[in-house]
Amino acid sequence: MPQAVLKMVDICKSYHEIRVLSGINLELYPGQICALLGSNGAGKSTLTKIMTGEVRMTSGKICMDGREVEINSPYAAKKLGIISCPQEVTIFGELSVTENLFLGSELRRKGVLDWHAMEQETQAILDKLGIDVEPRRKASRLSMAEKYLLQFARTLIRDYKVIVLDELTDSLTMSEVARLYSLLRELKARGVAVVYITHRIEEARKISDRITVMKDGEIMDSIAPQNAEREELAHKMLGEDIKEHYPKLSVAKGNVVLQARGLRNKFVSDISFSLRSGEVLGIAGLVGSGRTNLLKAIVGLDKLDEGNVSVMSGGTGADGIRANIGFIPENRDTQGLFMDMSVAQNITIKRLKGISKGRLIMPRDEEEKSWDYIERLGIKPRNAHQKVRYLSGGNKQKTLVARNVFSRCNIYIFDEPTKGVDIAGKVEIYNIINELIRKKAGIVLVSSDFSELAGMCDRVLVIRNGKLVGELKQSELSHQRLFDLCKE
Repeated sequence: MPQAVLKMVDICKSYHEIRVLSGINLELYPGQICALLGSNGAGKSTLTKIMTGEVRMTSGKICMDGREVEINSPYAAKKLGIISCPQEVTIFGELSVTENLFLGSELRRKGVLDWHAMEQETQAILDKLGIDVEPRRKASRLSMAEKYLLQFARTLIRDYKVIVLDELTDSLTMSEVARLYSLLRELKARGVAVVYITHRIEEARKISDRITVMKDGEIMDSIAPQNAEREELAHKMLGEDIKEHYPKLSVAKGNVVLQARGLRNKFVSDISFSLRSGEVLGIAGLVGSGRTNLLKAIVGLDKLDEGNVSVMSGGTGADGIRANIGFIPENRDTQGLFMDMSVAQNITIKRLKGISKGRLIMPRDEEEKSWDYIERLGIKPRNAHQKVRYLSGGNKQKTLVARNVFSRCNIYIFDEPTKGVDIAGKVEIYNIINELIRKKAGIVLVSSDFSELAGMCDRVLVIRNGKLVGELKQSELSHQRLFDLCKE
């Protein structure tokens, strides 16, 4: 066997009295894809942040090519040949696609920036990824999925030894994922070691050479994918069996609670639909189809040129929408959560009257009521007063779900609600969806996971190029049928 390109020995990490990692030993080899599997809070991201210099370990050592090294910053990691594509988007909106791609790795000719060469290489990489944008376009005009792909593209512009990919495919659909898998095979053939963080067991089995399972800051097992059974992996991740992944509840549908008529702007064209109480209405589409822009138009974040949205039980327009719709945006950090407020404050902020007496917020009520949702959704803060920015990605997402449920709206617009959430957390969110429709709420659900749409929706609208091109009833729903309709 070749020498390990990177070896982590007895890695431990603590935050004050809280131990996050305990005695981690991990070896990465050239041309190997190591899937790092674990539930939210298992320590996956912390371990890889130590590897890439974003977090300092409490104890242990790291070796590169048999030599002990110190990785005290992302710059130091990059010099050693280690780069990461994090779960959170780190794209600068006011810079161009080319500037974002080559930031910190600029090409120069005779000491001067070689823009021509950088734009040529940018175009070649965009073509590989299937992104149809100009290299000079501002990144702020990209969709969220395109930003994720651009972030991944940064790993392709240099010959790195180790690449860390954190929950890369959560916002992508089948065609984009297929391209990424092809590029991963190319990286593997070049001898690159890839750490692929995921919560999806089937994805780990499909693309990896080795699956390493983490739970509660420890490595539970490291196993070849051909020897890995789904239920066994789930048990190692969670300590329990997950028997039902899509526990869809059938309830009687009531009256129309939301009506969209002739919605049109620069992103969507003449879209009309209705949502009934007790219904989960899915929206499917590929990257750039307009699905997220449709949701933004419904809640008033994108201006409509024509058409209107009516909320039947609370009026029409912005005031009615604000009062009656709970919204989970695609980008939770910049559009959904208050990062420097506590978990409890983030959960209760949309319905302060639920924790107040008169004009006074009651801290004890805030803590008790938020903790109920923390336990129900399996959120893992140190306490209810911990700032949201210090939660893992999946726990941030569950906090946002908790806020919307606590708000007691009668309409919910969920854009990728299970993004970055592990199997157990997904089931909890699905159970929350069941609880909401049982209470006669109406839910609009956008997801890149066609199996999720098929498993949890009563019907699904399909959008392509900003237009509504199809509708499938529950009896017609399947992963393949949705994909076929979404393709051009």
